[in-house]
Amino acid sequence: MLKRIVFLLNFGVIMSSNAQFNIITPIEGKVLKDYFIVNHVDHDTIKSSIRDIRCGKRTYDGHMGTDYVLASFKAMDVGVNVLAAADGKVIYIKQDLFDREKGGEPSKTYGNLIIIEHADSFYTYYAHLKKNSSTVSLGQMVKAGDVIAQVGSSGYTTDPHLHFELYHKDTLLDPYSGDCDFFKSDYNNDSFEYDTTRGTIASGLIPFNASIDTIREHLPQTTVFDKNDTAITYWIQRWGMRKGDKAEVKWYTPDSNLWFNFSTVIPQDYYYYYWYSWINNPISEPGQWRAHFYLNDELIDVIAFEVKATNNVKSKYALPKGLKLFYNQSSSSLIVSKPELITHLSVYDASGRELLNSDQVKSVMPLPFKPGNYFVNFLVKSKNHIYKFIISE
Repeated sequence: MLKRIVFLLNFGVIMSSNAQFNIITPIEGKVLKDYFIVNHVDHDTIKSSIRDIRCGKRTYDGHMGTDYVLASFKAMDVGVNVLAAADGKVIYIKQDLFDREKGGEPSKTYGNLIIIEHADSFYTYYAHLKKNSSTVSLGQMVKAGDVIAQVGSSGYTTDPHLHFELYHKDTLLDPYSGDCDFFKSDYNNDSFEYDTTRGTIASGLIPFNASIDTIREHLPQTTVFDKNDTAITYWIQRWGMRKGDKAEVKWYTPDSNLWFNFSTVIPQDYYYYYWYSWINNPISEPGQWRAHFYLNDELIDVIAFEVKATNNVKSKYALPKGLKLFYNQSSSSLIVSKPELITHLSVYDASGRELLNSDQVKSVMPLPFKPGNYFVNFLVKSKNHIYKFIISE
């Protein structure tokens, strides 16, 4: 079986197949609400050229499956089920790999993976699964719609999603059909519409100069900023961004004066896109502020927030009941009173760089950092929390 997996990983030519096989959508929920179909199979065999089933660009070069992407890691933590696409037998399970990957390293390939063998030599692959989330065992018979695991972000990935592949013998197939489909047959029982809409998935403010990896977490919304917050980041997550779109954020003072604006032109089509900008905390102008986001000069989003000249850090970064977390500067360590309550922990500096990303939380975690402001994002019962600590000179 391992030999077969290696072979299919390197199998890049899409071939036609006349075999008939019906499947259901392999993820729980509703499209455009619980997940987004971001990448389809690449039907163009010319290197550096792409074409999806509807002759569009919603794929990337050599992509061999369909990507059902969640809105955020927050959604992954709550749990989204992966479903068996058809009746069959579980013939491969891998589920012990780290499941919060963001780096997109090709060498990590499928990550956590389940393979099901179906009648008439059909096979389905379910990749990037959540660690230890498999609900099936090797050799188990499953029915279409049975829960087999949960969506994760293990392996070669940047965001939590299910990468789904369909094969007939050694031939890669596309579960959907369209004018640029080699197979001319629809293998998916569920109705499928090629979405061309656009919209907002989420938006928010973060109390430091955030990076894309931070934004992917969908941290708890911050609407009050104090003198200890060095910067304020506005972010928005959209689907359906198109080449040439103008994205702009305008920051308004309590007197409704324009403080700062920033804009960019989107360089290519993106079906799933993060956009963000930041300002230094305007502590000299306390009061009610607003961040306005415009797309092609149309107002899309407004977030109001308060800037205070006082220190509000204790109430803003309150810890869950029964949990103590603090930085011990003498030992250069983060101290966690009940590490068993925390299922994941990340640490960021004030510039938004991710310095630690771990699901192995201990009572004493050595963090030999330089003086500055740091933020801890951690999970307790699948709920995101944020904690700030300061290392002094």
